[in-house]
Amino acid sequence: MIYGNLQTDTCIGPQCNITVYNSGNAKQSKSISVDAIIDTGAAITCIPKSKLQRLNLILSRTITMRDANGGSCDRNVYFAHITIAGSTFENYEVIEISDRKPPHKNYALVGRNILNINKVVLNGVEQKWRLNCGEKCDIANI
Repeated sequence: MIYGNLQTDTCIGPQCNITVYNSGNAKQSKSISVDAIIDTGAAITCIPKSKLQRLNLILSRTITMRDANGGSCDRNVYFAHITIAGSTFENYEVIEISDRKPPHKNYALVGRNILNINKVVLNGVEQKWRLNCGEKCDIANI
């Protein structure tokens, strides 16, 4: 996977494209594809509202969450299946986030609910990253 300027033009970071599904059978369900950043500061994976609305997911609950600036807001939480870098994660919580207005880019955040259960290696020098690369994976191998 690559690093890029999805989040900001002034600093590169790990990013990817993810696929989000609304049912257990990914081949038969409706899906969306969305660009995403790898965000170790996000507790739960977040998807823009306009993307989630296309999937007709069933609302699981509403939570109050804090943002990076210390503010809080209520957000809807859904369960979805997510494919990232060839790995599929079934029935994971995703939070609906507001769409950003142009010229800002809309993207998802892959959060710690997925990152913490996987081996993630970031190689900023080579501008590459990897998810679930096994026991032999280290920075030199990506």
